[in-house]
Amino acid sequence: MSESQSIPSRCLHLLRVHFVPISIVTVASFMLVPALFAIMRAVILSQPGASQLSPTALWESSSATVKTLAILIFLLATFLPQSLTEAGIAAIALSEAKNESIELRRLFGQLARSFPRILVLTLILGFVKVLGASTVVISVGVALSCALVMPVAGTTRLGPWISLKTGVKLAAGRIGPIALIYFSALAALIPVLLAVFVLFERLAEESSPSVVQITLLMIALLFVIAGMSMIRSSFMAVVYVDAVKKRSCRSLSTSSSV
Repeated sequence: MSESQSIPSRCLHLLRVHFVPISIVTVASFMLVPALFAIMRAVILSQPGASQLSPTALWESSSATVKTLAILIFLLATFLPQSLTEAGIAAIALSEAKNESIELRRLFGQLARSFPRILVLTLILGFVKVLGASTVVISVGVALSCALVMPVAGTTRLGPWISLKTGVKLAAGRIGPIALIYFSALAALIPVLLAVFVLFERLAEESSPSVVQITLLMIALLFVIAGMSMIRSSFMAVVYVDAVKKRSCRSLSTSSSV
């Protein structure tokens, strides 16, 4: 794949050539969503008399420990699948750039080794994004400046703090393409969410929606979001490979001049 090609062309090449490992990584990552929500439900309902209380009363009567665990699990369910998808696809793109073979066993082994720092960074950035959600500037600024943090965490052996600093430095040099990808993905997500909202309203108007209907709708929404995440992460992976190559060339030229 030639570096002279545009980012969309290289992203399409990446998806076409490595569609199977990319889709497996994405599906495996987003399967954590129902698993984590099931764990959160079990934690909340583990309290005595939980089945007899309304959701509001149950939350208000929960202990600080239960509330903290529920919030942590909710943050992980919201952000961890995206983090793992970004790290996995970045590892695939970097392996291709190095002309290395891509094996699923080695890929998942690499993700397993980097999982602790991805987990820590997901919680840190998740808290920052949630706290900054009321301020658009802060929320967008964090998303853009930290866009390459998970690729760094998933493809290196750096600690969480160094991964964060390195990801921010790499993103600073590629902020234009990152912003374009971010806002394009956001623009594509809004119609999907509006369509889901309209479907929920129609189901509620026609009749009382069954558990099966709601479950099928949520599964469809999850697959749509996973697919959009896969495409977005593929674009970011191409940008990440460019940033890594640019940094390597700069380090090489600096060392040569010395």
